[in-house]
Amino acid sequence: KRPPIDVAVIYSIYARAQERGYTNKLHVRITGRLLNVRSGQRLGNFEVEMPEPANVAPDCGRNCVLEAVGQGAGALARDLGAVLARKLDVLVRR
Repeated sequence: KRPPIDVAVIYSIYARAQERGYTNKLHVRITGRLLNVRSGQRLGNFEVEMPEPANVAPDCGRNCVLEAVGQGAGALARDLGAVLARKLDVLVRR
């Protein structure tokens, strides 16, 4: 019987606006890594991004950006969940 693997997920969320004059395209991505909690060993990396950039007003402030990110969070969360599930599945099968 294999011992359980305790895994920590460390991630960062990045948002970048691409100015288009009449609108800004907001690109959002999440990058991170999986670490074995006991040994500190890196178990894998991941990166996902919103399938389509969000359109935001040129004068979109912090709250506006957060709202736009929140609207795309569902798709981003599904993609991230799928990536993490595949990586964790490989780790469990080792």
